Amino acid sequence: MAIGQRQTEAMALYEQLPMPHERQEEWRHTRIDRFDIGKFLPFSAPGIALSGLSGEMRRKGVLFCSMGTALEQHAGMLAQHYLKNVKLDKLNALNAATWKDGIFLYVPKGAKLEAPLSAAVSCGKSVSLHSIIIVDEGAEASYMEEFSAAAGAEDETMASCVTEVFVRKGGTLHFHHLSSLREKANAFTTIIGDVGEHAAINWNWGCFSGALNRLRIDTLFTGIGSASTSNGVFIGRGKEHIDATTNAYHLTTGTTNDISVNGIMKGSSTAIYRGLIKIAKEAQQTNSFLSNHILKLSENATANSIPALQIDANDVKASHGATIGEIDAEQLFYLMSRGLSERESEHLIVDGFLEPIILKMHPGLRERFRKAVREAA
Repeated sequence: MAIGQRQTEAMALYEQLPMPHERQEEWRHTRIDRFDIGKFLPFSAPGIALSGLSGEMRRKGVLFCSMGTALEQHAGMLAQHYLKNVKLDKLNALNAATWKDGIFLYVPKGAKLEAPLSAAVSCGKSVSLHSIIIVDEGAEASYMEEFSAAAGAEDETMASCVTEVFVRKGGTLHFHHLSSLREKANAFTTIIGDVGEHAAINWNWGCFSGALNRLRIDTLFTGIGSASTSNGVFIGRGKEHIDATTNAYHLTTGTTNDISVNGIMKGSSTAIYRGLIKIAKEAQQTNSFLSNHILKLSENATANSIPALQIDANDVKASHGATIGEIDAEQLFYLMSRGLSERESEHLIVDGFLEPIILKMHPGLRERFRKAVREAA
């Protein structure tokens, strides 16, 4: 089916579906029912700046362009993958119907890319983008998408973002997502990864600031022996709200998963983290683990963590753990007694809390995340 027809159908679905509400499990602790989408319509195209392809990458057949260009030159490939694994709730249906541009990356069979590719996305008052990434058999690549507010975007804004990722047999993708938003920014980001036989996706992500900054990453283990890691960090300030979800769906045998997420809450900010490990009856010999730790630097901050296991197989290893705590007053006092100010001491504690996660990321991209941490802290 042509993408244009799918967009028309998605708009009809969007108009029929009700807004989600806080009583639904996947929206608990986020007051989405108060959010007025209408004031942001119609959406416009985001500003997108892509890193260049080297001559070697071009010779290998790597494709890296905007979705607009991809529609003109690779429409058949897009149509095969578009909305393949996307659940069309109210917000994703809106994205499917209204996106104006996005990023397309195709890494052909056997290609190994040493240098990471990156996309800088500038979000104005209201933007909608849809991206597709395909890593073919035996290929390997590192990719980073970085979202930030457009210059002069001081008023309330909204960004709708959906990224579909496919890694085929024996392929590996190191995927990095970083959103550094303004105080009045709202972002709804859905990323879905389909991991093939003996393939791997390594997710690395950071959410910093935003009136409502929602990120959901779903990993579908569809191939025997597929694997994934997810390393995430977030910081909330002022009255900002962070909503982060990582879901691992084990659908076949011999798959592995390891999720580590650390968050910092400041001021009167609020956060909800959800993590689900779901193991199907057919997914024997699965190893899947989840860890979430949130540190509150203010007694006015509110944090919630909801890890969950749903296991229908009997030959598996799976566990989850979560902690929410406040800053150690003795640790803070010790640092201040050594001549640091209270703010400097807090920064040092934040760095120590988040750095173990950042160290798991691509060496060439760690400094981007450290800079975002420094600016948010």
